[in-house]
Amino acid sequence: MAYADVRTLPGPARDPVFPLAAATTGAALVAGVLLAVGPAPALLLVALLGTLTFVTAQPRAGFYLIVFLAIAGTGVMPFGTTFRLNDTYPAYGMYLTPLELVLAFTTLGLVIRLVFDDAVTLRTGSLFLPISMLMLTVLLGIGVGLAHGANLQAMRAETRGLFYLPVMSLLATHFLRTRADVRRLVTLFVAAVNIMAAFAILHYYTQVRGELGAVNQDLAFPHEDALFCAAGIILVFARLVWSRNGLAELKSAPLVVLPIFALFVMRRRAGIVALDAGLVLLCVVLVRDNFRLFLIAVPIAILGLGMMLALTWNDPGGLGQPARSFRAITGTEDKYSARDHSSDSYRMKETTNLQINIRNQPLTGLGFGRPYTFFIPMPDLSFWPLWHYAAHNSVFWLWMKAGVLAFIALLSLFAAAMMRAMQLMARLRSDSLKPVAFALGAMVLMFATFAYVDLGLMTARALLFFGVVLGMIGALDALVPGSGRAPAAAK
Repeated sequence: MAYADVRTLPGPARDPVFPLAAATTGAALVAGVLLAVGPAPALLLVALLGTLTFVTAQPRAGFYLIVFLAIAGTGVMPFGTTFRLNDTYPAYGMYLTPLELVLAFTTLGLVIRLVFDDAVTLRTGSLFLPISMLMLTVLLGIGVGLAHGANLQAMRAETRGLFYLPVMSLLATHFLRTRADVRRLVTLFVAAVNIMAAFAILHYYTQVRGELGAVNQDLAFPHEDALFCAAGIILVFARLVWSRNGLAELKSAPLVVLPIFALFVMRRRAGIVALDAGLVLLCVVLVRDNFRLFLIAVPIAILGLGMMLALTWNDPGGLGQPARSFRAITGTEDKYSARDHSSDSYRMKETTNLQINIRNQPLTGLGFGRPYTFFIPMPDLSFWPLWHYAAHNSVFWLWMKAGVLAFIALLSLFAAAMMRAMQLMARLRSDSLKPVAFALGAMVLMFATFAYVDLGLMTARALLFFGVVLGMIGALDALVPGSGRAPAAAK
C-alpha cells in the first residue's frame, strides 16, 4: 500500500468570513478613532497598539526598543512637543506614558513565556539582592507617605522611575545571554546616543540659538541627555584604550564627535562633571592595568585639556563648558557665570533645606508624596508642580523621603555594582568584553555623580539607563569565565 506524502495532502478549507470580519472591525475602529480624536492622535494610537502587540510577541525586541527610545526618544520626538514617547508624565490623559506601556507589555511577554514555556528560565543577576533592598526601602517610604496623607499624584511622579530599576535590570540580565547580545546592545546604545546628539545639535542651531538664548537654556534640553552623551563618550574611549588593535579601532573615534559637540551646546555642568568622573576612573584604572599607556596618554590629555581651559576660560558659549565644570568643582569666580552663580546659590539653599529636613526625621524620612519644608526661603519656581517635593541632590532627597535605610541601600547598590564591574574587568584581561565591563563600572560612578548634582533618581529615562547598566553587569557576570556564574555553553 502506498502512503501519500503528508506535505501533498490538501489542508482544510480556510473560511474567509473570520479574517474579513476582523479586518472590517479593525477598519471600523480606526475610522471611529479618526473621527473622535483626529487623524494625528489616531495614527499614533494605531502605531502604539501595533507596537504593543509586537513587543508582547517578541519581548527581546521590545527590550532593545525600550533602550533605543529611552536614549534617542527626544531626538525622534523633539523635546517640547505635546506627545513624547519617553515623557516623564502621561500624554493625552493616559495614566502610563507610551514608553511605560512598551515596558509593561514587554515584561508581560516575558512573563507569558516564563509561565507557559518550560525551556525559558529567568536569570536575576548578581545585583538582584542590593536592588531588592533598595526597592524595599522605597516601598517603606511610600507606606510612610500614605500614612501621613501623601499627595498621590506627587507620589507617582516621585517614585514611578524608581520601579524601572528592577524591571530593566531583570530584562537586561535575562535577554543578554551571549556575547553577541551584549555587543548588539552596545552598538545600539552608541547609535542611539549619536542620534540623540545629532538632534540636540540641530535643535540648538534651529531653535535655541535663534529664539530662546542663554536665559532659557535650562528649558531647552532634558538634563539626562548630557549623561547619555558622557556615557557614550566613555564607552568609545574604553574601546580605544583596551582594543587588541588600536589602529583598527580608530574607526570608532568619530562616534564621540557628536556627543562631545552636543555636551557643549547643552551647557549642562552635571553632564560634564559626570564625564570628568568617568575620565578620572579611566586614569586610575590605567595606572594599574596599563601603566605604559598611562604615562603616554594621560600627560597628553592633561596638556590638551589645560590648553583648552586656558583658551576658553572666559568663553560663556559651548566651548567654555569644560571650564564651567572646572570652576564648579574649584569654586573659582568668573564674571561670565551669572547663570552659574544663580544656579549654585539655589542649590546651596536647597541642600541646606534638605539637611534640616533630614535631621528632623532621619530614620523614616518624610515619606513620598509629602512636601518638604523650606526653612530657608527659596527662589520662586512655582511653575514646576514638584517644586516643594523634589530636589536636585537626589541622593540626599531619597534619604529625606525614605529614611536612612534607603540612603544606605542606595550607596550599597552603587558600591556593589561598581565593585562587581571592576572585578569582571580584571578577570576578562584581554577579552573583547573588557572595555564593556570598565564602561559599565564608569557608568555607575557617572550616574551616582549625576544623581548627586541633579534629578537623577527622579528622572525616568536616567533610571531606565541605570537599570540597563545594572542588568548588563549581571549578564556579564554569567558570561565571564571564573566568575562562578558562567554557564558551560556560554560563548
